[in-house]
Amino acid sequence: MEMRTPPKHDRQSIRLQTWDYAGPGMYFVTICTYRRLPVLSRIVRAHVHLSWIGRIASEAWWQSASLRPDIELDAFVVMPDHIHGIIMIHGKGISIPTHRSVGDPIIEPPATLCRPPASLGAFIAGWKSTVTARVNTARNTRGCRLWQRNYHERVIRDERALFYIRRYIAENPRKWRG
Repeated sequence: MEMRTPPKHDRQSIRLQTWDYAGPGMYFVTICTYRRLPVLSRIVRAHVHLSWIGRIASEAWWQSASLRPDIELDAFVVMPDHIHGIIMIHGKGISIPTHRSVGDPIIEPPATLCRPPASLGAFIAGWKSTVTARVNTARNTRGCRLWQRNYHERVIRDERALFYIRRYIAENPRKWRG
């Protein structure tokens, strides 16, 4: 029997190559559960009913802002198999007023810095890790995956985009077809 080499996965970053994700900015993020399993909530007549896992995810989300003074959280929703949220990174002591447009991209830090400590990626990784650890401790399921690899983000560049994304997040449960 011939052994075949599995196909090589050339994973390319889905991030903007010239954007500084540790600098000031606003982001719309979507984080999906592993295999899109609906473990976070149920939607009943457009109302979100959190599961115990969804409550852990929501509590950890809002606690993150108090633990990280460089982060400000905005609209957020826990759907059955994903979350949507808006994250504002003040970065390097700079404040982002909610009416400000995010400027042109800045050159990204050197490639030797895998994930700068106050970056969007560090925030997401910390949040995912915290929620996963709490859920696995409660279930006594050490090492079980809860989240898909990576996350989706969109840089929010102006007030108009922020308005539409906030509306999208608020209306998401009403549009759920699970």
